[in-house]
Amino acid sequence: IHMFFMFQSIDVLFLDSSRKVVDLKRAKPWRVYTPKESARYIIEAPVGVINAIHAEIGDEIDWQVEEERKAVPSPTSAINKINIKSSNGVISLAEPKPKLKGK
Repeated sequence: IHMFFMFQSIDVLFLDSSRKVVDLKRAKPWRVYTPKESARYIIEAPVGVINAIHAEIGDEIDWQVEEERKAVPSPTSAINKINIKSSNGVISLAEPKPKLKGK
């Protein structure tokens, strides 16, 4: 991933195809990051999420799509209001619906 034009750091979790954490980073603005191992999924979260959920390499992270939504960038003021400590290790994610090829 690249952090060009980003103005604040984020926590990044890299997951393989079985949703196992293969690398963790505190990504800083204006840098490029690659995982130690091949990754299929990337979770970008506010700084502090990795510590709050006690994420480690080898952890398996699972999720369910409850409602499909388009991603909309959040203003920094909204992100800073997130209470990570009350998340109880739960992160809400939206996974894109796979496109089916023609019949």
